[in-house]
Amino acid sequence: MTATAKDAAGNTTTSTVQVNVSNAATQDTQPPSVAFTTVGAGSTVSGTVGVQIAASDNVGVTSVTLTTDGVTAAGWTSGPYIYTWNTKLVANGTHTLVATAKDSMGNTSTATIQVTVNNTVDATPPTVSIVSPKSGATLTGNSITVQASVYDNVGVVRVELYVNGALMETSFSAPFSINWNSKRLKGNGTLQLKAYDAAGNAGLSPLVSVTF
Repeated sequence: MTATAKDAAGNTTTSTVQVNVSNAATQDTQPPSVAFTTVGAGSTVSGTVGVQIAASDNVGVTSVTLTTDGVTAAGWTSGPYIYTWNTKLVANGTHTLVATAKDSMGNTSTATIQVTVNNTVDATPPTVSIVSPKSGATLTGNSITVQASVYDNVGVVRVELYVNGALMETSFSAPFSINWNSKRLKGNGTLQLKAYDAAGNAGLSPLVSVTF
């Protein structure tokens, strides 16, 4: 580039400078970050599940998409990125969820998880029996421990002790041993346990005859 100055008498002076011109736009090559925040990899889900995705970028996220087993389930151009997934519409078993985030330069990132869908209705009651005391035992003392043996295909949530058909005590944690004051009754009687699972199914133990 040159600049020329001229005075009234016609004298001139010229100055020259060199400059570098660059019109190349700064390229954003950093992809967004994306992750699942409410459903973890390897988790088991059922019913209606809220699938939430977190996405961020150094410039800005322009879109987020969610696919389930390769089929687009939802898409967003702004947050929050939350999808209500009715898992009853898919088969029980393993399913793949993929979240893809894109920025304004087209950079993309994906997060992939696999979850297990289990919408099987639990109709199986627990099995329960009294390990101790044995039938025919004589119970003495202030505190008698009734030891239970319980099993359920999903899990036992509580066990109740019935003495002569009346509810006496309840245990809410394994190993479901129940302490009971046998001095409340005299003579012959029966003990029975009732176990419940999370679905509300209940199982009864055989009666154990004892003497108080």
